[in-house]
Amino acid sequence: MEKLELKHIVGYLPYNLQVQYWGIINSKELGAYEKKYKKENPDDFFKETEYNPPESIEGFKIGFIRIAEFWNTHVNYFIGNKKFGLVSNYGVSNFKLILRPMSDLTNDTYDFIYNKECDYTSILNWLELDNESKLTCKFSFEFWQLLYEHKFDIHGLIEKGLAIDINTIQNGKL
Repeated sequence: MEKLELKHIVGYLPYNLQVQYWGIINSKELGAYEKKYKKENPDDFFKETEYNPPESIEGFKIGFIRIAEFWNTHVNYFIGNKKFGLVSNYGVSNFKLILRPMSDLTNDTYDFIYNKECDYTSILNWLELDNESKLTCKFSFEFWQLLYEHKFDIHGLIEKGLAIDINTIQNGKL
């Protein structure tokens, strides 16, 4: 089975890449309870007998990669909010990218991406190529940059189960 690697992610990082990860889905409720408790009990923070927050509920969440820390041997990814988000050390196996399938490029909404490069028929022919062959085609840097910016799945990660089709998400939920 193929694994998600830094080479699959790096081109999307400047463009607020969203990912799906497993986390606490009622973090707002937990945060509100803690804030209220601190306000009502400023001197006696977290008495075990009185501090009774709601139980945390875990499930799939959607968040942005906020920070990517590059080290000699690994990359740390900080996803979602600071308190209830995800810190992914030594790899990317605990989240999936949320990307747009390449077939969406044929929608009129995205014709500006390839209009300067070629015509519609050429893009259809290009889309028929396998992913490795697509990457060898001679398009401008601006073309590839626009594909990354609009989160097109350049590497075929959706088919490999390493990314989620953005069209299957409604209101931030799968």
